[in-house]
Amino acid sequence: MKKLLLVFTFFFLNIFAVGAQNEESPWAVGLSGSLVNLGDEGASLKERFNVQATMNVSRYLLGGFSIDARVSKSVFREFDGVVTNSFSYFSFDGDLRYDFNLSDYNLVPYVAIGGGTIGGASTLEGSSSSVSFNITIGVTFWLTNRLGISAQRTYKNISETQIGMASHSQLSAGLVYSLSSRSVVLRLRNKRGWR
Repeated sequence: MKKLLLVFTFFFLNIFAVGAQNEESPWAVGLSGSLVNLGDEGASLKERFNVQATMNVSRYLLGGFSIDARVSKSVFREFDGVVTNSFSYFSFDGDLRYDFNLSDYNLVPYVAIGGGTIGGASTLEGSSSSVSFNITIGVTFWLTNRLGISAQRTYKNISETQIGMASHSQLSAGLVYSLSSRSVVLRLRNKRGWR
């Protein structure tokens, strides 16, 4: 856990240093909770679901495209008897996003494709890391020039030949912070009301 904390600290200090060099920095960082659903109907609820904390960094490129990197990690074994993670989950993912050229609006839907690596399930003997192909849909709603809320669903497709993890969905929801002030175009309302 200490190594993971050091990696996050180093990662974010570098991001903030880069962001501070340019007033029009296209960087954003996020923190969210996520839920993995392995979807195996024959398994118990404890084996089907896993809860994690997710941190991500995004950088806008051009023409509605951006890149996103995120790390998800199970942060507890059991939470007050409400949630129990029967296995430890760790993943690192990278995506290319497209936001339909709506980056300057306050409501920004997006789609993404990418890949990742997922640590082997701690409940399987001899399991190793698996590589996934990811497809994501999501939306960010910017509340202010810097702060937004985001939700997304990612399907992680894993080859059946890999024994460390099965294909699954990951749902995430949380906060996004832009490292520079955004010029947000409010497009949900006009003078006559909601569109």
